[in-house]
Amino acid sequence: MDKADPTWKGHARKLGINIARVRTAKGYFEDRVVADIGLSRFTYWKLEREESNPDIPANPRLRSILTLAQALDIKLADLLPMHIPDLRR
Repeated sequence: MDKADPTWKGHARKLGINIARVRTAKGYFEDRVVADIGLSRFTYWKLEREESNPDIPANPRLRSILTLAQALDIKLADLLPMHIPDLRR
């Protein structure tokens, strides 16, 4: 993943915002979500804050995102950002 790619960085940021928004709207604490999805608290924290490593946008596995949507009791499409970036080269 090219860490300079602003398209993906913006998409990862919106995904993190969506995760945090849905979680707080449901009144869930991070610990509850982490227990339901089986990710480490640190990995989950990185998803909400849209970073994998410093200056590298998150690129979560599909399984993680699907499990997260199920734990939040929402459709996967409702968790993903509305505009999907064109990642073709």
